[in-house]
Amino acid sequence: MTSPALETEAPLVSPAISPLITKPPSGLFASAIALRLMALLLALPNTT
Repeated sequence: MTSPALETEAPLVSPAISPLITKPPSGLFASAIALRLMALLLALPNTT
């Protein structure tokens, strides 16, 4: 039941998000997320 729900929501969400990704503020937000993910990847070997 969850998979068809996700399939129906995907086309509704993607067009709403795609124009937001092209905007500079969201671009900075995306870059911040990328930097955070890189920091987590670098921190994982140190914690193990």
